[in-house]
Amino acid sequence: MLYIGETGRRLDDRIRDHLYDIRKNDQSKPVSRHFNSSNHSISDFAAFGLSKEMRLIYAFDTLNPHGINERLTSVNLLLSRNLIVI
Repeated sequence: MLYIGETGRRLDDRIRDHLYDIRKNDQSKPVSRHFNSSNHSISDFAAFGLSKEMRLIYAFDTLNPHGINERLTSVNLLLSRNLIVI
């Protein structure tokens, strides 16, 4: 599954949080649940920075249930209703 994260924080801080959640098996977090599920592990985790996360979340259809992005922000909502042309 794909996950495209969005954050206003520094990328390395956010990645560190994801890795911490995975290591402590925090089941309240979607990324942690995914990497602690069967056939996955923290060694499968990879990250890189992108500047257009919202467009990619929509373009790759990574919102749950097709991916593991769980939030539908107002920008995503507008994109899904074709009110913003990409």
